[in-house]
Amino acid sequence: MFYFFFFILFDYLTFKRYPQALALMPLSPLWSIMFFTMLFLLGLGTQLVATEAISTAIMDEYMPIIREKFNFKYFKEFLTAFIVLLSFLCGLPMITNVR
Repeated sequence: MFYFFFFILFDYLTFKRYPQALALMPLSPLWSIMFFTMLFLLGLGTQLVATEAISTAIMDEYMPIIREKFNFKYFKEFLTAFIVLLSFLCGLPMITNVR
């Protein structure tokens, strides 16, 4: 229950109150660009770390099986691309009106 209120408060502060406060500051477009760039890079870094953690866990656990079945050089890159594609497909219903 706490997390639900935390995310509502985060959404309220991040996308409603903070931009209003930035609008009152001198050089407000610069501060706004810096703030939303920071949010974008924070999300991107989090996604990269999660993808790397999942691919490393799969590679560490199943490497003997992978070597027997798939004997090609760029397996980690293909696995990472598959994880990114799967994450994208799982995220689509969250941003669309699919019910």
